Amino acid sequence: MFSYKTGFLALLVLVILSNAWHLSQRPKEASEVRSSKVVFVTGGTGPFRESAAAGAKEAAREFDLDLEVNMPKQAEGLEDQMKILSTLNPANLGGIALSPVDAEQQTRLINQLSAKTSVLTFDSDAPLSNRLGYAGA
Repeated sequence: MFSYKTGFLALLVLVILSNAWHLSQRPKEASEVRSSKVVFVTGGTGPFRESAAAGAKEAAREFDLDLEVNMPKQAEGLEDQMKILSTLNPANLGGIALSPVDAEQQTRLINQLSAKTSVLTFDSDAPLSNRLGYAGA
């Protein structure tokens, strides 16, 4: 059974995925082609994050989108999460959903990613970044 927080997170994922799907459906100029691939990056591992990833996968199937789920190996694994984020090519993505481990240390990288694709934060925010939005309590 999903909790309220998990349901809210599933709603966030649905918004991200629908945005990516919408972007992939509208007519584009050759230089503006965007992928329908969305990357979902948690702040670590554990039952809540596993549940959130399962909701993201279900929404991706519903919208026929390519979803990549990345979970740092350690709970609150800043180093792992930074490695994951730094290997992404945002120009080839429809969006990134991110639960930042340390907003202060990650704002610069989030801004670099946001310059090339939509970035939404969930569960944990980076309010000083250029992210598109935040979903959480």
